[in-house]
Amino acid sequence: MGQVLVNKLTSAQLERVARMYNTDDAAAYAMGLSTGGVFARACRREGVECPSQRKRRRKRESKYGVD
Repeated sequence: MGQVLVNKLTSAQLERVARMYNTDDAAAYAMGLSTGGVFARACRREGVECPSQRKRRRKRESKYGVD
């Protein structure tokens, strides 16, 4: 069932939700998906930066390596 829903999501929807929520699980819950992993996979497929990737990037780019 989750896979059918993931196929109907547009990249614009994924982008908006990925910006709004701080975790993949919260974003997945908002979109009605089962887990954050499903949301992250859909984001990777569409080329959208998911919340977990955003956290990693910010930590990597920060001056001291802490968030």
